[in-house]
Amino acid sequence: RNSRYCPVGLEITFQPRALFEQLNVTPETEAGRHARDVIQGRLEEYDGVCPHADLGDWGVEGDREWSQYMLSEDPDQAPDECPIDVTREHP
Repeated sequence: RNSRYCPVGLEITFQPRALFEQLNVTPETEAGRHARDVIQGRLEEYDGVCPHADLGDWGVEGDREWSQYMLSEDPDQAPDECPIDVTREHP
């Protein structure tokens, strides 16, 4: 997927939930559904394939948001749970 390719390393983009709430583009609003349709349409055009099945809406019950950062073309290689263990202890 072109949208997930970076030739020089790893890139991660975080978008704060408060931003979506301030813009009123949540899954429950017409603006939110429209934004998702536009974004996924552009993604499909750019990648040349339909958006990955694990892409979802933030805040939706059952959506595994962490998996959206680790999309795998082979479902058998996708992790079952988030591989990041957040701790305040330094190794």
